[in-house]
Amino acid sequence: MDRRKRQILDILSDKEYVTAQNLAQQIQVGTKTIRNLLKEMNREMEACGGAILSKYGVGYYLKIT
Repeated sequence: MDRRKRQILDILSDKEYVTAQNLAQQIQVGTKTIRNLLKEMNREMEACGGAILSKYGVGYYLKIT
């Protein structure tokens, strides 16, 4: 897993919803890059019981089952 994905996981592990804009600012990339990274991460975590959920107007949330 690359550095940016680890940074996203660290931010999302705080158990609160985070917007794509907020993630982009913290990692210093664009929001489109964030959305692409989140899609990749969802595919990678699917087999392990993890998922990044999105709620329209609120942001993204890390769910581990």
